Amino acid sequence: MTTDDRILMLPDVPAIKDLGMSGDLKTILWRGIFGPKGIPSDRLATLEKAFQQAAQTAKVKSILERQGEDAVGSSGKQFEELVRSEAAANSEVAKQLGLSPK
Repeated sequence: MTTDDRILMLPDVPAIKDLGMSGDLKTILWRGIFGPKGIPSDRLATLEKAFQQAAQTAKVKSILERQGEDAVGSSGKQFEELVRSEAAANSEVAKQLGLSPK
């Protein structure tokens, strides 16, 4: 787990601090929708709004909560920033654990 603390769903899986690593390297569980490059801005705005609204419905929230997750429904720009920061953090975690691509 690359979170600060163990999670209820996986209580026996060590968290990042249990491994003696910095909390600065924590990452979060996230899901998102990716689309092809070049989607017209008006269509992108429509899709973004629809996904943000869907993430806040009782049904989606209930499904995610049963899995130990929170529904956020961020903007496309916020999601892009999250993906970039998570990639950097996960690369650093892998490096500190001595993992490398084969």
